[in-house]
Amino acid sequence: MRFRIITQRLEKHLTLSVDGDVLTLNGEELDFSFLQEGEWLPTDAVGNEWIGPGGVERIDGKILLTIIIPYGRNPPAELLSPPAEVEWGVDWLALPAYGEPINPTPEDLGEPIANG
Repeated sequence: MRFRIITQRLEKHLTLSVDGDVLTLNGEELDFSFLQEGEWLPTDAVGNEWIGPGGVERIDGKILLTIIIPYGRNPPAELLSPPAEVEWGVDWLALPAYGEPINPTPEDLGEPIANG
């Protein structure tokens, strides 16, 4: 499976796994095994918020789709300029892409702010 990458600053987490033509995103299995060589499935037909524009297609025997990778504060620099495409199991793809605050504030730590 190959991914075109779009990164977005989102306060959501994403878990991703691949098993053959089955992509699992936050526990939801998307089985693309029915797609034949050269066939294309529009993004709207997939119905998953993590699948970006361009739909899903099978090219050279592999599923190719655009995936939205969320990042939090202080993401790794390489995430801000991701490669155009990555292949599962071959290229690096780190998830979730949430960095920790360098100087956390009470809000970052979930603590109430004391007044006065």
